[in-house]
Amino acid sequence: MSEGRSSMVQTPPNESNGAILALISDEILKLPAYVSDLNELLSTVPVDLKRVGDIIRERPNLSAHIIYLCKLAMPDFQNQITSVDHCVVFLGIDQMRTLILACCMVSDIGSHYSSDQVRSFWQHSVLTASLSERIARYMNYPRSENAYLAGLLHDAGALALVRWAGGGRSPRELPNAMCGEMTEAERESLGLDHCFVGGLMGRAWRLPAEIIDVLEHHHNPQEAKCDQALVGIVAAADSFCVGRGIRFQLVKEPANGSLEDGFHQVLSRWLPGLGNDLERKLKEVLEITYLQMIHDLENR
Repeated sequence: MSEGRSSMVQTPPNESNGAILALISDEILKLPAYVSDLNELLSTVPVDLKRVGDIIRERPNLSAHIIYLCKLAMPDFQNQITSVDHCVVFLGIDQMRTLILACCMVSDIGSHYSSDQVRSFWQHSVLTASLSERIARYMNYPRSENAYLAGLLHDAGALALVRWAGGGRSPRELPNAMCGEMTEAERESLGLDHCFVGGLMGRAWRLPAEIIDVLEHHHNPQEAKCDQALVGIVAAADSFCVGRGIRFQLVKEPANGSLEDGFHQVLSRWLPGLGNDLERKLKEVLEITYLQMIHDLENR
């Protein structure tokens, strides 16, 4: 397994990166007005579902994106999910908040990246999410949709870190090591890693504790504080995608075969108890899912 994916605890901020941390903290809380409204509505009991639906339907692209991602999260009910209202019913309020924030985060922060860079982020995130959902179902993990949403958001900190900690440099001027796969390189170059930033974002947005756990620890699941099984599931899905070259990239690079070799180590270490036969079957399931998903994503 590569050094950047080894178990390392994030270093807390120090004086040299305090300014970067302050900037990130300020920017995270500057959500567009409609996002803040949605977040507030979905955090209030009882939830005004009509108003939530109205706000989302006013933005057709957001509405279509949410419905598409909700169908992926709930594959057994794809034919029944045809509207935003259905998404709320099938996903639930907390999960819907997470999905909306994921979409809005990429739309807002992603506006500072090229279309190819945003596409690479979405491909990696959506594939990791879908594979996380498949692994969760395979392992009988309860609430597989939570695994999907955790996978969808796992690298949110990477998108934010490159945007806000790049020292004014264009994302194209930074190496791919700065975008989610080598936490040590991130700390050496930018002073913070994307796991630390992801945790900061999760707490600022009041995401569920198990989602924050994934944001902070998907590179070191043994450090998970809330749900080590969920963190291990997302870590395995992330490793599978990276091994096939599906990762957030600032500059297009070919797949790294050595990363694919590390998938077995990830399964053995972070999803113990599978055994060789179950591991082989799980790989087959993931390979089929991957081929189906990548074809769909490339056509979108």
